[in-house]
Amino acid sequence: MDMQTVITRIKHSFLFVAGGSFLSMYIYGQIFGQTTIFTRNVIALSIMNVLINLACFAFYSKKELNRVQMFGRYVIHGICIFSIVLLGGIVVGFISWRCHMGIIVLALLIMAVYAIVISIEIFLSKRLVDKMNKKLEEHHRE
Repeated sequence: MDMQTVITRIKHSFLFVAGGSFLSMYIYGQIFGQTTIFTRNVIALSIMNVLINLACFAFYSKKELNRVQMFGRYVIHGICIFSIVLLGGIVVGFISWRCHMGIIVLALLIMAVYAIVISIEIFLSKRLVDKMNKKLEEHHRE
């Protein structure tokens, strides 16, 4: 992806990522009985959301990427997101290395949010391509 596409992607995914991470943190707090964790850490969650969206620069490339290269970028991006959220969780104190179940639940929540965001992006991209193909067909009929 070129720089403009990466920046557009960051703008479009920010609300999805923020909403998903706030919802995940709320669910995590409810599961482990830490209901105040969400309200205490809104600023920390916001900073983590900015860092997560900056991880989209993993997709930057001056040339068009093939499927294997793009898959590799998604893996790198996913690892960056997991690292940011896990380390952020440890820094603000809502997860501990000693709580293995907490780490597992957090990992599952991260994967779920990541899968939902990627699915929405794929759906929106497919819809855009379908619209463009339809317009192209109409143009060729004329």
